[in-house]
Amino acid sequence: MAAFALSLPSSSPILSCPRRALSALAPGALRLLRPGAAAAASAAEVHPRHRTHDFYIAPASPYGPVVALLLYALLQGMVLLFHKGTLPLDLRLVLVATLAGVFLWMRELNEQGSYLATYTPVAQKNLLLGIVLFIVSEVMIFFGVFWGYFHSSLNPSVELGAIWPPKNLEVLEW
Repeated sequence: MAAFALSLPSSSPILSCPRRALSALAPGALRLLRPGAAAAASAAEVHPRHRTHDFYIAPASPYGPVVALLLYALLQGMVLLFHKGTLPLDLRLVLVATLAGVFLWMRELNEQGSYLATYTPVAQKNLLLGIVLFIVSEVMIFFGVFWGYFHSSLNPSVELGAIWPPKNLEVLEW
């Protein structure tokens, strides 16, 4: 059973006359709400930035771009480490700063979800579904990689010379 709520400001002059109120309604003024949501709708009208959907849109955070730049610096430092063979001091600082940035970013997201109660049940369900789908996709990737390796090694094709590893396989020398 659905409930209808009228979304007019309390200071509206058309509230004094019900006939004028019904005739002056804008096309989107009469909304279909879930049962029991009329009180929530009136509370949402008081707040200037009320939600019109069940999803959570995170506010802009400075941690994302900062962590991205730190990860880029860490990548450059690792490339230099592999070529020179020493771990420079600035790479250690970048690693510590990257870990601190990730920790602070995750703490901010945890505060938004736990203490500020900004994650709606729909958003929580979608987060859980995203994690489950990520784990399932990783399992499928590893299953495919190991399947391909065992298939090629246990039953080598004629094109490979029927041996494993294949003949004339060039190994990269570092």
